[in-house]
Order: sequence, then structure tokens, then C-alpha cells
Amino acid sequence: MKPLRIAAIGCGYIMQAEHVPGLLALQPEIVLAATVDATPERARAIAALFHAPAFDSLEAALAGAAFDAVLIATPAPTHAALPRLAVAVAQTPGHWIGSQWPIWPTLCKPISRQSRALRD
Repeated sequence: MKPLRIAAIGCGYIMQAEHVPGLLALQPEIVLAATVDATPERARAIAALFHAPAFDSLEAALAGAAFDAVLIATPAPTHAALPRLAVAVAQTPGHWIGSQWPIWPTLCKPISRQSRALRD
């Protein structure tokens, strides 16, 4: 079975303290395939643990790495734009989005429609 390849979006305290230990424990079923953070040093620090590339934007990660899912662990004000971007930019169906914060229902409906359109 192929591992699930994840891009970690936001490499601050929550990603470092909460998500990274779980991702390390889930290897080899889960592979961290890319990290993204506006502070390149943080992205590189987590990427080094997984031998993954680091990026400073989701657009760059989508263009430069292969992954099946994004795990969003960024400050709350970014949560509306990042899932939309992940869905809109992903060129192949089957991408998954996980967020440490709830995604509002008003956001979920357009994302669901976009996901269906990418599948069809």
C-alpha cells in the first residue's frame, strides 16, 4: 500500500509540538512530503526531520512537490483562503484537506463543489 503523502502548511508551535510527533509515529504509512511556512527557517527545520523539501508558499509546494493531502496548522485568519487555494490549484483529484481549526460550513459547500468538479 502506498503511503499517504502530506504537506504540512504552517510550521509553528502547534505543528512542532502536536502534529510532528504524530506524523513521525505514523511513518511509513504517512510521509511528510513537503513543509510550507512564511518563515523559511521553520519550514526547513521540520522538513529536515522528514527529508522533505521546504517551501514558503502553498503555491510553490503545489508546483514543486507531490502530495495527496494538506494539513493546515496556520493562524485562524488564513483558514478561509488556504483550503480554497489547495482545492483550486490541485490539478488531480483525490487531494485531501485537514485543518487543526474547524472549517466553517459556508466554506465547506464551495470547497465540496470545487472538489466534485475536479473529480468529474
